[in-house]
Amino acid sequence: MTGRPDWLEAVRTTAQEALRRTEPAAVLGEPRPLEGGRSGVTLVAELTTAAGRRDVVLKAAPPGRRAVGRHDVLRQADVLDAVAASGTGVPAPQVLARV
Repeated sequence: MTGRPDWLEAVRTTAQEALRRTEPAAVLGEPRPLEGGRSGVTLVAELTTAAGRRDVVLKAAPPGRRAVGRHDVLRQADVLDAVAASGTGVPAPQVLARV
């Protein structure tokens, strides 16, 4: 990826590999900042699968920071899964992969 930080390419590559575990034909496009993200790195990228194309959100700890506290994106994924499974009808995005 020319002109892009190495850490951004690392996020894309890691997410691509994780998504291919459940969707072997998955292709993740170029990530770009998602406006409004305030906790860690919040990106959006186009995901292409056999079912079609859609935008997905990528969350990561900021470069050089550990994924703890407000940057603990795996804990954030757990919360999203809990809300989705709660039966309350509160909308929550589906977590597609964790790494």
